[in-house]
Amino acid sequence: MLSFSNASAQNKVVVIPLAGNDAAPGIAEFVGGNQVVTLDSIDAIIRSVTINAPADGVVIVNASGYFQAASEKPSCRCSITIGTTIDTDSLTVSGDISDTQRGPFAGTRGFNVSAGSHTYNLVCDLFSGSANIRNTHLTAMYFPD
Repeated sequence: MLSFSNASAQNKVVVIPLAGNDAAPGIAEFVGGNQVVTLDSIDAIIRSVTINAPADGVVIVNASGYFQAASEKPSCRCSITIGTTIDTDSLTVSGDISDTQRGPFAGTRGFNVSAGSHTYNLVCDLFSGSANIRNTHLTAMYFPD
């Protein structure tokens, strides 16, 4: 169960208590680094990370990187998903970037999980224009119930 201290939106602390001394510790997996992928209109898995949950819990997945425009104002989209296509319910969209400019992105998503292996994908595509995605990172963190 999550508890929040301080109702101010600028100063929230999330406390994730462990069930007891025998509860599994938090686990994290990550992948990332130097990368250049040219985007097109077909959804592409840019990065994947797998985490093995020892028990029921929550996995929080973070993604980051940047888009580099190769045309005037391209529209790039990414989502963190368990599937292989863009999840429009959890979307990160490029900002207003002009030719050769870079636009950073970041996203976070939470998943309830049961014990076992779980794979999360950063899936991206190009909605319009021309661009690539660079130096992405994908981190999955498991927390027990």
